[in-house]
Amino acid sequence: MKIINLLLIIILMSCEKKDELVDRFQMLKLAQKIDSTIKPVLAEDLNSGPRCKGKGGKLFYGKGCVRAIEVKVGLLKMVCVEFLSYQEAYNEAKRLKQWYYKNWLFDEVHGEPVLEGFLKKTYGAKGPPFK
Repeated sequence: MKIINLLLIIILMSCEKKDELVDRFQMLKLAQKIDSTIKPVLAEDLNSGPRCKGKGGKLFYGKGCVRAIEVKVGLLKMVCVEFLSYQEAYNEAKRLKQWYYKNWLFDEVHGEPVLEGFLKKTYGAKGPPFK
C-alpha cells in the first residue's frame, strides 16, 4: 500500500499544471524579467486594436476568448489572447497554427524567430506542429 501511495505522489508531482490560469499582469511581469522594454500597444481609438469578436459579433479568436492585447517586443508586434481555459487556448493555437502557454494564445508569431525565441525563453510556450 505504501508503494502505491508513493507512486501516486510521484505521478501527481510530475504532472504539468496545464489548467492553471495566468492573468495579464502575471504575463507582463514574467515578460519584463526577460525584456524590460516589452510593452502593450495602446489602440488608436475604442474601435481599433485586436478583439475577441469581429464585426457582427462573430468570434474571431474562438470560444472562451476573454481579451486580445497587442504587445511590442523589440521592433516586432504580436497579439496576446487570453482564454478562459488551457484547452480553449490550445484549440485556438492549433487552429491558427500559432503559439500558446497555459490559457494564452500568441498570434502573429509563427515564422518570426525573434518572437518564437522570446516565447520559449519567457514562458516555455509551445507552437506548431501540434500532435
